[in-house]
Amino acid sequence: MENGSYWWHQEGICYEGPDKDEMLDPMPVVHCSWGDWKKMHPDTGVLADPKDPKHRDPRGGHGSEEYWERPGIDQMFVYTFYEGDMDRQLPENVMVMGVNVPEGVRVYPFRDIKLEGGLVNDELGGVPLLVVSGPSPESFFTGVFDRRVGDQVLEFKPQGERLVDQQTNSVWNSEGLAIEGQLKGTQLNPVHYSFTRWHSWIYTHPKTEIYRAKRTEAPDIEEGIFARVLEGFRETNHEVRIKRELHALERQLQSDRGLIIDIDGDRFLLHHFVSATAARDWAALTPYAVQAGLYVLQSSPPEQFADIALSNARLPDQDIKWSKLVGDQDFVSRFQRAAPKEDAEDYPGFSDIIGGLNSNGYDCSPGAPELHAGIVHWAGWGTYVGLRPGEENWFTVTIEGSDFFEVHRFKTVEGAEEFKNFAKHAFRVGRYVFYSTPQNRFILTRFRMVDRPEATVNWSEFLEDEDFKKALHAIIKE
Repeated sequence: MENGSYWWHQEGICYEGPDKDEMLDPMPVVHCSWGDWKKMHPDTGVLADPKDPKHRDPRGGHGSEEYWERPGIDQMFVYTFYEGDMDRQLPENVMVMGVNVPEGVRVYPFRDIKLEGGLVNDELGGVPLLVVSGPSPESFFTGVFDRRVGDQVLEFKPQGERLVDQQTNSVWNSEGLAIEGQLKGTQLNPVHYSFTRWHSWIYTHPKTEIYRAKRTEAPDIEEGIFARVLEGFRETNHEVRIKRELHALERQLQSDRGLIIDIDGDRFLLHHFVSATAARDWAALTPYAVQAGLYVLQSSPPEQFADIALSNARLPDQDIKWSKLVGDQDFVSRFQRAAPKEDAEDYPGFSDIIGGLNSNGYDCSPGAPELHAGIVHWAGWGTYVGLRPGEENWFTVTIEGSDFFEVHRFKTVEGAEEFKNFAKHAFRVGRYVFYSTPQNRFILTRFRMVDRPEATVNWSEFLEDEDFKKALHAIIKE
């Protein structure tokens, strides 16, 4: 506004005008879970969500389709960020730590940092760097720091959720602050970095270097609750390799731990869920997945899209190299025998609701594809983005081919009742809320933004159908 210069908002760099090539002083911003932040800063306040009279539920609007490293860039956006050939070095939405200092530009793919144990001791143009992600396996707390303290260049290694430097044995947190030992109170200087998607970095830094992990498997992953399952595979002469642990945003809702593993060269995700219901739902509604108690083994081939640069076209199912092991009954039986028998809550779940409604003569299928026709990566399962306070899980269904509902499961009846009253066009059965989400609910349908006047919306007739509700009460039994 002062002199007409244009700035790149992500990094605070001027790209046109009198201040061209100037860079604003960086303020380090971390990406982390609320739980991770609260451990470090238990007295943190929270900015209240502002109310928008034109969009009363911000979890359902623009951005609600986003989740961690989700594939695909909408075609309408492709030509807004670059002209020319698409970059194909990395998948378009892989998360990276981009470092931009006068000495050089380099990205550290998040997955590569995790393969190195959650931290990388590196050097860029003579600047010694500490790149942190975690360092605990399930954390995505991020930061990049200069490793110099006075005349010393420190070398770090992970220690649980903290870091230890090998020169003084001081203990550091993920914000580069020494919290124990000789250097207690010392703060490492953050460097200029951005935690972002690959496509938002490469087209503004076309000559960037890419850091590649020296490992193909993360070190020191504790098998823990997976030990008996993995040993069961090994005892039957399968070669099992643990690649790395899934962090919090890579796991499914109600999964409390997960691994990426190779079995005989095939890539799998191995999940552990907090309830038998959640495990059964995920296995029932996910292709090429099998359940054993609280465990779900899911075939996950790395190549499922035709174009790595955009991931806008999923390969035909028959062209994806799904593991044949999930269809091998002997293998599945051994998996189910090896899984520990754990006491866990079991109650009617989403898969039971879909099956029960179909048994009662209602055509019910998972997902609402017509609502999300332009989003190639969208599925019927809920994500962390759409989770309400006090909610366990959610998903979408289509009834009778064109009637769309979100189905939300809460931890308590009170939480479900509160959301039902907020949503209005919804009803509750036990801890479940069935929320009508018709196609013409929004003026900006593509982005699900700006509510239409309620009287003009085609709310579901099932909201007033007592036979339909009676069938649901019989299925859910709460």
